[in-house]
Amino acid sequence: MAPKGGKGGGGGGGGGGKKSITAICPSDATYPCNTDMYYIYGDKSKSLFTQSALYGQLVLYIIFAALVVGILVYSHVKKTKKTGILKTSLYLFFAAWVFECTRWGLIIAESSVPIGYRFESSVVILLWRLAMPTLFAAVQNSLQTSKIPKIGFYVVLLAYTILNMAYIVLDFLLSASSLEHYKETWEWRLSDRDFGLTYSAKQIRMLVTTSSGASGLDPYYVLGRVNDEGSGIYQRDRGLQVKLGVVADFLALALATYMAVMVGLAFVKKKGVMNEIVSFPIFKLKDVIRNRLTSDQTIHVVAASGLLLSTLFRVVVATAFVLPNWRVVSNTDKWVEWIVEYFPNYDPLNWTPDVVPQIPEKFLEGYRLTANGFPIAQALLEPLGIVLAAAAVVYVAVVRERRANTTYQPSDQEQKWGQH
Repeated sequence: MAPKGGKGGGGGGGGGGKKSITAICPSDATYPCNTDMYYIYGDKSKSLFTQSALYGQLVLYIIFAALVVGILVYSHVKKTKKTGILKTSLYLFFAAWVFECTRWGLIIAESSVPIGYRFESSVVILLWRLAMPTLFAAVQNSLQTSKIPKIGFYVVLLAYTILNMAYIVLDFLLSASSLEHYKETWEWRLSDRDFGLTYSAKQIRMLVTTSSGASGLDPYYVLGRVNDEGSGIYQRDRGLQVKLGVVADFLALALATYMAVMVGLAFVKKKGVMNEIVSFPIFKLKDVIRNRLTSDQTIHVVAASGLLLSTLFRVVVATAFVLPNWRVVSNTDKWVEWIVEYFPNYDPLNWTPDVVPQIPEKFLEGYRLTANGFPIAQALLEPLGIVLAAAAVVYVAVVRERRANTTYQPSDQEQKWGQH
């Protein structure tokens, strides 16, 4: 348990001496009502993210939020029709990324926030997991596939949406549980969000060397932060959420793959680029390329590629890190083995309180470490595919309306023939 009156906050009034958003605190509160923002995402003394990772994520989410605004403005200026579902998706993504920008900005500024701000991550999950199904629906409407494949698509989309809703409910339950856990222990859990299951070697070192905000030689502090083994309900809910997330990510990948196949089939039905080039004179090449770049099939390739990028990345992260690492951190035997390594010369018969522990070189056996630049890669690849898909759908709508509004203008000779 964190020592009361420590860096996590003071008494019921909150605040640790830094700029803070003051919380309304009950008069009988026995816990800090404010917490340092970096403590929610790290240790009591600092965040587990490097400055480059913090600024990198902040800048990327600002860029992607700005791109979403640009797409919405472009759609409004061009007065695109049948893009209502896409706009709904973009509004949700924009709100999620604004919250992301706020999160990393508060951590960089070392701001103190009310402990209820722990629900911020659940709000981001809510927005993101509602936005994805609407984005899939928007791209599907743009594809205009035949009836039978469309029915199959919407059945899978419905299953994906239901899983997302279940994931959202569990996330809010976990946030509420985490808040109650903090009120009792003055400590935030770290494994109740995916970032706590995708640590790099550098982040693990930062965690174990700043334990208790002091010597870093308290393995039980690390155990308490990473795995709340005393709560069977937490273990059950978080384990179920991780599994639901993996299944949902695979369904999302299946939807993206289906769209890629449909786009590919539509593309190959058209005359190939090489055939067009061969059949046209050299001075027509410019027109051929322009027609190709503005064809529905070519633009839909961008949309399908974007969805594949985002969904494939999530599947890789979920199956290579989140799921296996959850199994490791929720395994009591793994913790026992690791804690024993802190005391290599431990003799239960001759033990004295002044025994100096030694931090092991490795973390829990079987824990899979990400690369040092993983947070930035995640902040880049997931939103990038989404923005590409959304931009492609809007551009297809613009091209189609332009094509529909183009009227045939007869030549002078044809007009003369019409008069006769």
